Amino acid sequence: MKKSYIIMMASVLMMSCSKETEFDINTMDQDQAALGNVEVKLFGSYEGWLAENSPAYTFTSDANGKINVTEKVTSGNYWIWAEKGDYSSWIGTTSSETVPKITVEKGEIVNFDVTLNENYHQYLAGEKWKLVDYVNSSGTSFWNAMGSCYQDDFLEFNRDMTFYFDGGDEVCTGWPQKQDLPIDIVKSASDKVEMQYFGPCYKLNSTIHTDPDGFSWNFYLQDESASTQYIIMSYDTTAVLNLIFEKAL
Repeated sequence: MKKSYIIMMASVLMMSCSKETEFDINTMDQDQAALGNVEVKLFGSYEGWLAENSPAYTFTSDANGKINVTEKVTSGNYWIWAEKGDYSSWIGTTSSETVPKITVEKGEIVNFDVTLNENYHQYLAGEKWKLVDYVNSSGTSFWNAMGSCYQDDFLEFNRDMTFYFDGGDEVCTGWPQKQDLPIDIVKSASDKVEMQYFGPCYKLNSTIHTDPDGFSWNFYLQDESASTQYIIMSYDTTAVLNLIFEKAL
């Protein structure tokens, strides 16, 4: 009797340890239309998500934006990252509390939707953009008229969606070393603009930032098909004066 009980308990324990969790996930674009062949990664910590280091689980949706798989999992919280080409779930300023995450319980069904936006994260996240020119709307350069303290400025976009304008090694009098700015990087059809001599560009932010001197800041990313990528920083909505930043290699 005792032997049978031990065997029974061992069997129960083995069944418990092998219990699988079903994932039922839908991937879609910003218009809530199905987006297929999306890679979805689940990270066991926010730090892992931020560094894109060692995802606990990686899935790929089918052509209809569906993922339905079973996995042996460890119960806990998981932070979500999804991407496909220019689309990703990089949609706003993030923190450990605001990055989409799910709670997984072993043996239960995990059901959630992932929304991706066309936001060019692969061009922006983790990249530095160096100031290389200062032009008017006709393409005339005023670079040589700029003080040297401006010419080493740069922009940087981080994976956690922090974004800043840095004064470089030589900081101009009255300007801070670094200006942190909130930014939402989402492209929509209405955001497409045409800038003379720089081809089709895409507006990056839907809000206007104001620097200490009162200028309005609008940021544009040059068409991703261009051989050299530029970000155009306009002082006003008419794009009369533009700072041109080139991706630093």
